[in-house]
Amino acid sequence: MIRIKLAILENDTNYINRIVSVFNSRFTDKLEVFTFTDKDAALESLAENRINVFLSTEQIKIDTKELPDRCAFAYLSESNSIDSIYGEFALGKYQKAEIIYKSILNLFSDKSSEVIGYKVNDTDAAKIIAFASCSGGVGSSTVAASCALSFALRGHKTLYINLEQLGNANMFFNGEGSSDFGDVIYAIKSKKTNLSLKIESTMKTDVRGVYFFDSCKMALDNMEISKDDVERLMRELRTSSFEFVIIDCDFSLGGLPKDIFENVTSVILVSDGSKISNDKLQRSLASMEVLDKQKAIKYMPKVAIMYNKFSNRTSKQIEGLNFNMLGGIQKFEGAQTEQIMQQISSMPVFDKLL
Repeated sequence: MIRIKLAILENDTNYINRIVSVFNSRFTDKLEVFTFTDKDAALESLAENRINVFLSTEQIKIDTKELPDRCAFAYLSESNSIDSIYGEFALGKYQKAEIIYKSILNLFSDKSSEVIGYKVNDTDAAKIIAFASCSGGVGSSTVAASCALSFALRGHKTLYINLEQLGNANMFFNGEGSSDFGDVIYAIKSKKTNLSLKIESTMKTDVRGVYFFDSCKMALDNMEISKDDVERLMRELRTSSFEFVIIDCDFSLGGLPKDIFENVTSVILVSDGSKISNDKLQRSLASMEVLDKQKAIKYMPKVAIMYNKFSNRTSKQIEGLNFNMLGGIQKFEGAQTEQIMQQISSMPVFDKLL
């Protein structure tokens, strides 16, 4: 991955020293930082050093027409609540270094056409695991989020993506930043060649170590994702630095879920073992078997079954299914989502996916 050349024009030398120290300690392999207190010297350096991103204190007005076309620009604002200064993007200078760094990535990804990404061997490719349920109310989203948490707690770099039409990643994970998955969809639709950089700049990190995207602000945005979009996103994720990508999605044998199932490593179907849920699961599996015979892409070798909210009184495991059975999770009465996730993440039910 290439290093982004960053120029900072700032009168406050104490601030410069602090931010450069943090960047050099945390992002030295990703950023090459040039600092200036003189405007003319900074502008002269932009072309000479082929600067990718230029940040200037709001106290010095910059004529952006003088900047090279390839150079992204933003003002460093004294306030984190200001979005723009002189009609240009404003970046709060006193935010956490991680947030500033991701804003720099975002600026660069929107301006640059350079291809930036990770190159991995097939054996190192990320495992992409989709969780879905053939019937509602069985807690497949909680299971998917718990799987992501379980892997992260074991030290595996894991990304969680909620692609349900009405899903909300913030039900399970929280992190700082203002972007959401809609920004990734836009990057895919606009054919940006540096999609991996947009992905990195958009994702957030939960305090427990799970990387995730905020769900789209508008539920309709997910409906705009085409088959080609899914294939490009999956290619990018497979060659990312992640070990595991957990996708939480609706179940359907058409549309977005079908495209996801065709491009992932594994499909985990969740049932609660009730008569209605098991009936829908069996009918879905039968339909997938028919589609397998008609299509070159095979669903069935990817499918595994998991039971959640399982009760010895009201639940029953389907017998005779020729599918991998990952295990069962009991019903947690009166527990909050975070407590349930903590319990499930410590169970061995996801071991077979490692």
